[in-house]
Amino acid sequence: MPKQRYAPLTGSKVLDDIVGAIGWDDMLTISRAFGGEELYVPLKCGGEHKIVQSVGLEIAEKLCNFYGNTKLLIPNKFRREAEIRHLKATRGELTLNQIARMTNTHCRTVCKILASPPRAISLAERANLPLQTRQIEMFAPSE
Repeated sequence: MPKQRYAPLTGSKVLDDIVGAIGWDDMLTISRAFGGEELYVPLKCGGEHKIVQSVGLEIAEKLCNFYGNTKLLIPNKFRREAEIRHLKATRGELTLNQIARMTNTHCRTVCKILASPPRAISLAERANLPLQTRQIEMFAPSE
């Protein structure tokens, strides 16, 4: 059986894995708190742990359940784009200026990100992705 190609949701494999494990909103919370850091996730977090202090007990427990005893390098680069697209998708009534204010971004940047083709696709589209066949067809015998 041929392998499925990796189809990114956020543009970052680490953030995509976190989205799959704990969801969009919690991934954005973690990315805001620890973006750019190498984060060690223990098997269990106590109330005094920096993860619990930064993102709350519920998100920390989810993170420990999926990534306990692991170091995660939380990227910062893709968070802004993912956050802007998520806000527009879930809260479509927001204006560009409101999204810019919420994400601490210039409104022209928000406009550029939303106007560009997304790196991300929905989970439903990701599950139904066809295999890439263009190169295989290139070597098919001609008739």
